[in-house]
Amino acid sequence: MNVLIPITTLFFLSVVLSCNQASGRSDLRQVNSAPPQQISKQDSDISREAAVRIAEENAKKAYGRLDQFTIIPCEQHAFWRIVFEPTPARSGNAGPEYVIDKRTGLIVGKRDLPLGDRSSSELPRLEKIDGEKAIAIARRDATMTYGSLSNYDLTACELTTTWRVIYSPRKGLNGGGPEYVVDKFSGTIREKKYYQ
Repeated sequence: MNVLIPITTLFFLSVVLSCNQASGRSDLRQVNSAPPQQISKQDSDISREAAVRIAEENAKKAYGRLDQFTIIPCEQHAFWRIVFEPTPARSGNAGPEYVIDKRTGLIVGKRDLPLGDRSSSELPRLEKIDGEKAIAIARRDATMTYGSLSNYDLTACELTTTWRVIYSPRKGLNGGGPEYVVDKFSGTIREKKYYQ
């Protein structure tokens, strides 16, 4: 009788486990021994606010006061682009742009961008170039150099006097795509950058 109880228990457990496996369910859970903060950091991207803070900390070292800039975050699939657009009171028509990796929070790129002639933006205009027109201008140039853009994701960010148009390669592709700064009032490409 004492031998029958363990055999019955084993039989019952094997039936339950085989039923769970057949239905695709399993009550067994994998235990991860990593500390919780490491798991959550790995599984989530940094927020817009965190990316802006990272860029601001770096910009303060180079520019001092930041009240002379309007800060515009622009989200891409794997990166945050944080553009510091000069206010009309600041001399010069360029501002820094930071590229921040969403996973690590590291600054992977920084450069000054020409951001358009602010004096022309203060004049009343009947028509400004909208996002679709800016994308069409950038696409025309990009297809001449890159051919098909089907393997690239498109991001367009509106700034005060320009559009920032970025083609970034889809996940799994190496390199980069073309990037543009298109003036909102004239439709001219103020800057373009190609990656190969």
